[in-house]
Amino acid sequence: MTRPNGFSILEVIVGVGIFAVLLLALFGLYEGYGKLYSVGQAEITTLTSARKTLNEIGDFTAQAHRILASQVINSTTYQSSSTTLVLQLPAITGTGDVVANSWDYVVFYSGGTTTLYRYLQVDAASSRGSAGLKSLSTIVSNITFTYDNADFTQVKKAGVALSVQARDNHQLITKYLTEQIGLKNY
Repeated sequence: MTRPNGFSILEVIVGVGIFAVLLLALFGLYEGYGKLYSVGQAEITTLTSARKTLNEIGDFTAQAHRILASQVINSTTYQSSSTTLVLQLPAITGTGDVVANSWDYVVFYSGGTTTLYRYLQVDAASSRGSAGLKSLSTIVSNITFTYDNADFTQVKKAGVALSVQARDNHQLITKYLTEQIGLKNY
C-alpha cells in the first residue's frame, strides 16, 4: 500500500506547537531586549545631562575672578550658599581679551524643583554671549556647592556635588557626580 502525500493531522499539530513555542521564546527575547535598551537610553540621557551641567558650572567657575557672598542681578539678590553659586568673571572682548574694571556675573541655583538654572549678567562692554536665564537641567534631584573657605573673599576652590534622576518605564535611574574646581586666579 502506498502512503498518501502530505502530512497527517498529528504531524501538523506537533509542527504548529513547536513553532508556537519558538515564537514565544523569540518574543520574550525581543521584549527583554526592548526593556534593556530603554534602561540603557535612560542611563545615557541621565549621565549626559549631569555631565553637561557639571561642565557648564566648571567652565564658568574656572574663569571666575572670585566667588561672591552676594550679588544683585536684575533686581534679585543672590547669595552664595550650599544651593547657590555666585561668580564674578572678568568681562571679555570678542577676541577674548579682558576688559579692565568690567565684570560679568553668573549665578547657578536650583529653582526649588528639579530644574537647575544659570543666570548670566554681562557688562555693557563685554562680548560674553548668552546673557540671561538658562535652564541647565530639568532632572536635578540635588545640588550642593562647597567652598574651601567660609570667607568668600578667600575661596580658591569650589566643590559641586550633583545628583540627577530620570525614570524610564521600568525603573528610576540616578547618577551622582562631584567635582572640585579651582578659580583661575589660584
